Amino acid sequence: MPHRSRRNQLSDSLLYHIFNRSHLRIDIFNDDDDFEYFFSLLKRYSVKFDVKIFHWVIMSNHYHFLAEISKPLQMSSFMSGLARAYVSYYKRKYNSVGSLWQGRFKSQAIEKESYYFACARYIERNPVKALKVDNAWDYKHSSAAFYVLNDESKNISKDPIFESTYSAKDYAEYLNDDKEEESEVFNGLEHPRGSAKFLANLHREGNHYYPRKQGRISNI
Repeated sequence: MPHRSRRNQLSDSLLYHIFNRSHLRIDIFNDDDDFEYFFSLLKRYSVKFDVKIFHWVIMSNHYHFLAEISKPLQMSSFMSGLARAYVSYYKRKYNSVGSLWQGRFKSQAIEKESYYFACARYIERNPVKALKVDNAWDYKHSSAAFYVLNDESKNISKDPIFESTYSAKDYAEYLNDDKEEESEVFNGLEHPRGSAKFLANLHREGNHYYPRKQGRISNI
């Protein structure tokens, strides 16, 4: 995997792999309008909370995205607003009652140097793993087509390090290079991923990890 030296600014922002799934794994994105509405919510709430979503995928009953959150302590507000907005839309459209999501979202703190593009690949390969498409960029509801085909309609926040790391052709080859071990790394969302130094600068509050305040002892 290409390596670029980038400074971790944990005091200002943190990179997260974020995931949620529907209650009982039922399909909650049933047609193009549902997918597009949720995509529009991602864009709207990312602007509202200053969240940069670089890589994303929406499947029929779950979603993943890789995002840099400028104020990590606002992550729950960002995610709860996103979830409530889609619940409201879904219940109006389908005259539905009861829970829509399986529970609270999951987040995994990611170190840029070590895991950034591996996480992006894991996210964008979801439709390939699910046998929806042969190539990740052929799936309509992910960011892969933006990076491989330059489809601007699939962009939320442009990856600031992509162009210095990959050409579109190289990234397509990277996406097609399936790494089974990445599933183990990124399926375990309760565990942050990074170097010992990165992990030492995190602390846990409830089910999520945040930048550790100066002087606080790490409890990972």
